[in-house]
Amino acid sequence: MPATATAAPMLVCAPTAPSAELVALIDAYHHAVAASDRHHFEVYTPAHQGWTKAVEAIPHCQTVATYSYLGEPRRMSTANPSDVSAANCAASAKPSSLYSAEYGAACTELRKRLKEREAKKDRVTARYNIDALVVESDRLGEVRDLAFEAIERFPVATISDLIAKAQMVANETEGTFNIDILLADLRRIGGEAVA
Repeated sequence: MPATATAAPMLVCAPTAPSAELVALIDAYHHAVAASDRHHFEVYTPAHQGWTKAVEAIPHCQTVATYSYLGEPRRMSTANPSDVSAANCAASAKPSSLYSAEYGAACTELRKRLKEREAKKDRVTARYNIDALVVESDRLGEVRDLAFEAIERFPVATISDLIAKAQMVANETEGTFNIDILLADLRRIGGEAVA
């Protein structure tokens, strides 16, 4: 007797819109992203660029004091990372362990010049209000991240919610999903008890 073909059961879901709760979370996330981006591009970035130029414009300086190195007088400079490192190390060294007394004097002077330069940098930072702008950037970034986490944690109960949530997460994370959250959502939709 020939086998008869049977049709596989089809699961058909009537299309529905995502729940109002999920839509509200997605909207809140988009608003948080917009606020964070607006602050970053319209406030922080121009201020940081101005601050960077102003800091770079602070002139470096050399010490008046010199010390003899290979028979030649040598000055130290705030622009030379080796000089800066040497001067800072010399601060905690015993005077008798330094290359020479003149070298010790040049190191002491360079540390003074570095403090003066740092004070100028601090004034520029205060003028551009960089510290407060960084705090605000961090705050807005945290609001954005918490809004995204709220979407990830939202306990979907319908296929429409799952699709909307999965699409949102895929768009924002380049397809990276927390598999445990996805499985919990699928189990919930499938009628399993989910803790």
